[in-house]
Order: sequence, then structure tokens, then C-alpha cells
Amino acid sequence: IGRNHFDLFPNAENQAIFERVRDTGEPVRFDAKPFYYAHQPEKGTTYWDWTLTPVKGPDGRVEGLVLSLLDVTEHERLLADREQRAAELNATLNSIIDGLALYTPDGELRHLNQAGEVILGVTAKEWAAIPPDKRPGRIMAETPDGKPLPPADYPTNRALRGETITGYRMVIHH
Repeated sequence: IGRNHFDLFPNAENQAIFERVRDTGEPVRFDAKPFYYAHQPEKGTTYWDWTLTPVKGPDGRVEGLVLSLLDVTEHERLLADREQRAAELNATLNSIIDGLALYTPDGELRHLNQAGEVILGVTAKEWAAIPPDKRPGRIMAETPDGKPLPPADYPTNRALRGETITGYRMVIHH
């Protein structure tokens, strides 16, 4: 009490933000704004959702400021970890020389590795843009002796039903 916020938490950028809100009377909001404690370097970079709202007197002049902080450091670190793991998984999948497709439980294509995109002739995003009723003509499945299968019996659909499938051929029409 009685000390300036920036005596306790020195930060020229944040001080300029406070002064701007004080001078303009306009509030500000930040999501996951990084902050480094100069006096506590062991904390590393932390992340904060914060708002700074001016309190105005009857004459409309700023009389004070309300700072609201929410520490979102753990959330940001989890997001960064998830992004790192996703990048590692994508690198692994793209290193596989066979076409690999990942599907959601309802049968929608979620991911194609690079080899899969070459084989299919489209990216997963482009595939998703093709109306479902137009897709069967692009990919056809056959039994080992060359007999066409109806879409419900395609290996991907059977796998989604929990079956193990071997010996089928997929025919791609570009």
C-alpha cells in the first residue's frame, strides 16, 4: 500500500499501457500477455490475461484504474506442449513412405501424410471440400480378385467398425 505498481513490477511497456489508459480513459484487454519477473528470473516467462479499466469521476476524468489479472501460464505451457507434440507426430507421420490416412470415429478424413496426399492427389483439406457423394468415384475398393466393393464395405469403413482387413486393393482416380 502506498507504493507505485511499477516500483514492485518494473516494466516500461506495461507502464506505458497504464499511462495511456490513464490519459485516454480507454480500457485495454490482453490475452496471454507474456511477463518476465526481473527480480524472480527463476519463474521464467509467465502469461496473463489482463484488463485495465479506468474509474472515472462525475466529471468524466480518470480518478483511478482497476487492474484485473488471471494467471494463464499453465494453460499456455500446455498449449505449447501440445503444439510441440503435434509437430513431432506430423514429422513422424510424414516420414512414413506409405500413404497414411487418419479418420475420425464418424469416418471423416482427419489427416493425410505427405505420401497419402501424393497418392490421393489432394490434401486432407481439399478432400474435406469434396462433397461426400462425389468421393466414392475418386476412391474405389476391390477384393483381391478385382471385384468392386460397395462403400459400406471399404476397408476404412470396416476398420471403423472394429474389423481387421487385409488383402484389399484401393483404386485412386485423379
